[in-house]
Amino acid sequence: MKNYWKFTFYQNDKEKIRYFHGTESKVGHRANRTTGDKKSLVILNKPHVQYLKQEKQVRFIEVR
Repeated sequence: MKNYWKFTFYQNDKEKIRYFHGTESKVGHRANRTTGDKKSLVILNKPHVQYLKQEKQVRFIEVR
């Protein structure tokens, strides 16, 4: 089942955030390939996703 995910990591002492839409295994694989420190992967709920898309105009990366 596909979920929306927030992936937070630190690269060169700067926080970076990526948003994904996909299954846990695919998103986890993508997160492991990313270089950086203090990686964090969190599932987002539907109301928060709608807020991010509409108000913050966040683009979600579709992981296949």
